Amino acid sequence: MAGLLIRWSVALLGALGAGLCWGGLVATDLAPAGRASLGVTSLAVGLWGSELVEMPVVAFLAMTLLFITRGAPGLDAAFVGFSSPVLFFLIGSTALGIAAEHTGLADRLAGWLLRRSGGSGRRLLGELLLSLPLQAFVVPSAMSRNAVLVPIYDRVLARLDRPPRLGAATMLTLGVLGPLASSALLSGGTSPVAAAQAIGGFTWGTWLVALAPPYYVLLAGGALAVWLFSRPEPVVEECAATDAVQKSPALEGGLSAAEWRVAAVGAATSLLWVLDAATHWPPAVPALLAMVALMTPRLGVMGWRAFAARAPWATGVVLAGATSLADALTRTGAAGWMARGLFGWLPAAASPTAMALAVFLVTSIITLAIPNRAAAITLGVPLAAAYAATGPLSVAAAGLVVMVAVDAETIYPAQTAANLIAYDRGYFSAGALARFNLVTMTLAALVVVFVALPWWGLVGLPGR
Repeated sequence: MAGLLIRWSVALLGALGAGLCWGGLVATDLAPAGRASLGVTSLAVGLWGSELVEMPVVAFLAMTLLFITRGAPGLDAAFVGFSSPVLFFLIGSTALGIAAEHTGLADRLAGWLLRRSGGSGRRLLGELLLSLPLQAFVVPSAMSRNAVLVPIYDRVLARLDRPPRLGAATMLTLGVLGPLASSALLSGGTSPVAAAQAIGGFTWGTWLVALAPPYYVLLAGGALAVWLFSRPEPVVEECAATDAVQKSPALEGGLSAAEWRVAAVGAATSLLWVLDAATHWPPAVPALLAMVALMTPRLGVMGWRAFAARAPWATGVVLAGATSLADALTRTGAAGWMARGLFGWLPAAASPTAMALAVFLVTSIITLAIPNRAAAITLGVPLAAAYAATGPLSVAAAGLVVMVAVDAETIYPAQTAANLIAYDRGYFSAGALARFNLVTMTLAALVVVFVALPWWGLVGLPGR
């Protein structure tokens, strides 16, 4: 009953915010289109957070309301999320995971993980947590990794009768902590790229020196948090684990021809992602080429029907809805209005720590309303830099605090594509995600104060 009351309260708060915006009772100095987009976003965030309505349904409602309320100038603009490269990146990259499932390669890898863990939930989770930094070096994009790893770990959990706490811990690790490992690398995804472009002056090496220590400390704290938060089952029933390992394809013969082709396509795709500085291709291009290769007769391993039956259409719709909302907020000036108002409200601070915490808090509020990390960072960095210029905090440090705050926040599932892929497996609810994320955000604020600021003072940052 208490949980239902909280869910209804979240939905009603979102609806109340929408009504105030549409009625012109708030943001009176904002253009009608801006108030309209802000109202639609408030309603969508409330419904996504409450889980009272299926998330894809909310996404379609939000995009339709953008057109009805004139938060978008036309139907094409209201549904612009369906033309987003991120959506095609999601569809293309998940083809690798689907092909691995279709050929049995996912089962083989799941069997290998089972054999390594010996049925121990703690060891399975521990090895996943320890491998996050290495995973980011091999495949920088968290969404790409999750498109492949989530089906594999889902296979492992299914063989162990889907232990609920271990499942929640595993998927929270992949969905929430995985992206943090990526951001320690300049090539790790939209967050570091957007922040580096907005701040300027960073190379791949200087980024690693400045960001790896605070992010790896945050990962360590997040690993402890996910362990304590979920309390995963320590050891699965011995007979079940033994039976699962014995039936694993990992103990049978070598890779089939189809499995080799999937592995080769996956390796080639990862290589193209790593070489993006030379090819200048956005991540969606190698992902789509991989999808085409995997469905080409003789070369591929599956047909369109097999892919379409398992493709993450629902996740894609939610991602398109979030992208459309972010686009509307940015285009109408609603996002800038909200950010300027929040930063303008901040008083002058006498210490870098106080300024950094203020930037972290304001950025967290902005990110709650803008379900697109690149957009939130691109908008927040210049405003935070302007605020930092009035006090002792380095402008570059203020920009990096913006990125840490954006990366640390996943209050509701639609905020990141990487988390949507993990959330879709059903091991944790939106409420559990929000509670866990409050812990990770607190950890992130502590890391900013006690690790990042002292470290940046020691190694130096671009600019003053």
